[in-house]
Amino acid sequence: SAVAHAGYILTAVFGRADQAVPGIAYYVSTYAVTSVGLFAVVAALQAQDLVPTLENLAGLRRRSPFLAWALTFFLLSLAGIPPLAGFFAKYFVFLAAVHEGLYGLAVIGVAMGLNLRVIARTFGCSHETVRQRDDHRGGARAADRRPTAGARGTYAVAHGRPGL
Repeated sequence: SAVAHAGYILTAVFGRADQAVPGIAYYVSTYAVTSVGLFAVVAALQAQDLVPTLENLAGLRRRSPFLAWALTFFLLSLAGIPPLAGFFAKYFVFLAAVHEGLYGLAVIGVAMGLNLRVIARTFGCSHETVRQRDDHRGGARAADRRPTAGARGTYAVAHGRPGL
């Protein structure tokens, strides 16, 4: 996750300097606050003797609704879903790239931010259901491999080498 967020920050670096600096400052501060919130949720889960794995998050909303909603709030903010602070952080970072004419880089960056599998588990999709689906499909979903493809695409667009 930190690598992906560093990539978002680099998107602003390629953009207009007058918009990149405030965008990066807002992004870093938002990311820091959201990460602290996520770690607080993890600490609260551990205080309840619950190891925070995807398997254990299944059905968390029934066992601890507050922690489920807090986890969802912080994850949605990190994903950049409006109207949360993470959305505005990504907006300012991508705006700097768009104003420099780097539309492809901005589009790829926005597309890479949507991985909501943890939230689906938290609100009821059991681990067995996901495992059965993955076994039926022959392994992990393509979305699980998306960060690698996204990193390549972002690098290729940023360096003007679409054939990478």
